[in-house]
Formats: sequence, C-alpha cells, structure tokens
Amino acid sequence: MNETSIKELLQSLIPINSNLTQGIVTGTTPLTISIINNPKMVLSGSNLILGEHLTDRIVEIEKENKEKLKITVKDGLKANEKVWLLSFFNGKYYYCIDRVVIN
Repeated sequence: MNETSIKELLQSLIPINSNLTQGIVTGTTPLTISIINNPKMVLSGSNLILGEHLTDRIVEIEKENKEKLKITVKDGLKANEKVWLLSFFNGKYYYCIDRVVIN
C-alpha cells in the first residue's frame, strides 16, 4: 500500500484545473471579494458562489412546546474578512469555502 500524506490526499480531492487561494471581502452590497495575490481581480455576481453558512438567513426552529419561531442568523461576510476560495473551470467561477480563521 502506498503511503499518502494528508496534504496529498486533500490535493487529490480538488478538481483538475482548480486552485485554492485566499481573498478579502472588499464590499458587502453587492458582495465583492478581491484575490489577495491579485488585488486587481475582483469577484462578484455570477462568478462568485457562496455557501449558505456565509450568509445572513432566516431559520425556523421549533421549541419543546411545538411552538415555531423564526430567527435571523447574522453570519454574512463582512468587509476586510479573509476567505478561502476554490477556483474552477479555469478561474471562471470561485466557490467561497469559508472564512480564514487564525488563532
């Protein structure tokens, strides 16, 4: 059996012609993200795909007494936050994976 490092394993999961990079949120309405190593490249609109966990959203919850409540989760990206981006289709689209968190 061939030994594979965790890095090699993760890289093998990224589709061919894809790239993992970091961006920084430069605007929120509309959402715009600049690539950190290429600040002239600004992503927005249809070439930027965002996971729901990076958005403000309304969630319905049910209490123990079966009462349903709607709450607003304020988890949208904010200006100057750094994010992980996965480019695919030769950089035509970018998927915003998550925030960059440094402890």
